[in-house]
This record gives sequence, structure tokens and C-alpha cells, in this order.
Amino acid sequence: MIRLKKPVVCLLGLFCLMIQSCSSIHKNSIFGLPDLASQDESLSIIASIREKNNSLRTFKGIGKIELNKDKDTFITRTAWMGSYPDRFRIEIFGIAGQPLISLSADQDQLFFLSHTDSNYFHRDDPASTLEELLSLPVKVEDAIEFLTGRIPIREHATSRIEKSDSDDGFILILEKNWTGVTEKIYLDEKKTKIYKVEIFGITGALNYRAELLDEILIDGFRLPSHLVLSNENGESFKLRIDRYFANAPVTQSMFIIPPPGVTE
Repeated sequence: MIRLKKPVVCLLGLFCLMIQSCSSIHKNSIFGLPDLASQDESLSIIASIREKNNSLRTFKGIGKIELNKDKDTFITRTAWMGSYPDRFRIEIFGIAGQPLISLSADQDQLFFLSHTDSNYFHRDDPASTLEELLSLPVKVEDAIEFLTGRIPIREHATSRIEKSDSDDGFILILEKNWTGVTEKIYLDEKKTKIYKVEIFGITGALNYRAELLDEILIDGFRLPSHLVLSNENGESFKLRIDRYFANAPVTQSMFIIPPPGVTE
């Protein structure tokens, strides 16, 4: 029986590992990574998404919201306004029309006021989300994108198009090098309309999904008349747009909510 010396055994093991790795890389290049045609098509779709409604810079709207959390449902009237890309304010009203909650983001500043108990805070928040209101980690910039008929595009290293298993549509998948899928964009069979978006965290878990329903045309801009935000836990925020004012006049001061007792 021939006994191999340890250095030789190590070299053989390393060689086998290299062969296995090369095989895996070759397999991924065929099956796992997007082909050039898919990448080119995905880049073209992303460019089209970024160009949509790019002249819509400010907006105001009124409508109705439905909040679902912990098996409880809250339905009421709401009004909102925004200035692209990072100023947004929303007002929640009671049944009688009285103000209940004011939430606003002015770039890196976040404001919150509960009119029922005068609970107020104002803080620096460079990564502002609407989680205090929606129970969903929806970035302010994301909300503005949806309400201007666009969608957020997460930073990514690769993109590809896949056929949807559930319908005749397609899925545009954005991925980062180390954390994998960061966003999925669901397209119709013609790849021209977006009806759903899924945003993922760094662990690969779903942060939230957005459904863009019943497209309408206002002043030449195509917008969803219904927006549904939800997560895997059954929590959801549904917005129905009743009136929408495109490129409405707004000022920066409108996005600053003062403490209780201080006049705006």
C-alpha cells in the first residue's frame, strides 16, 4: 500500500476543490446568471421606468385609507402632498373630519403629531420611513415614487427578466453581489405596465410589497388610483385616490409640523 505524504494529499484535495469550483462556476454561467439578452432587456426597462412621469415634481391628493394591523381595521379619510424626491406630508382625519395624525418628512427631518393626545416628535432621520404610521418599513422616497406613478429602483449589481410562474407576465429581478435579490418588479405580458413591486432586506426577507392598481390618467400622467402596501404578517395599508393635483404649488414650510400650540 502506497502512503502519500501530507503535502501531496493537500495538493490533491486542493486540485479536487478547484475542479468542483470551476464546474459550479460553469453551471452558474449557464443557468444562474442572466444572459446578455436578458440583461440588455432589463436595462432598457429600468431606463424606461426612470423616465416615467419625470416632469411630475409636486402633488397633492385626497382619498381614503384602510389600515390593517393585529386583526384590527381602521378606515378613514386622508390628505397628502409631496415634493419630489424627499418631501412628503400626510394627514389622517377622524370620522367627523377632525385631524388625528400629522406625519411629515422634510428631507432628513421627520415630524409626527398626534392631535388627540398632543404626542409630538421631531428628529433627524436620514433614512426616514413611514413605519410609525403604516407599521411597514416604507421609505419616504418610495412613497413619493408610488404617488407620482413611478416605482423605486434599488441599488443593484445585476438585473434580469424571468417569466412569471403565476400568470402571463414577467418579473424584473434586481440583485446585489453579496445579499442577493433586493427587488422584484412584476410586469404585464407586454412588459409595459407594472402591477406589483416587492422590496427585500439585506437578509433576503421581504420588507414589503406594493400593488399598483387601476391606472388613471391625470393631466397627462398615468397613476395608480389604488395603492396597497403589505407584508407577510398580514399588515397592510390601502390608499384610494379620490382627487389628485399634479404639479400643485407647495412650499418647503408646508412640510414642517410645529409642536402643539405653535401656529404653522
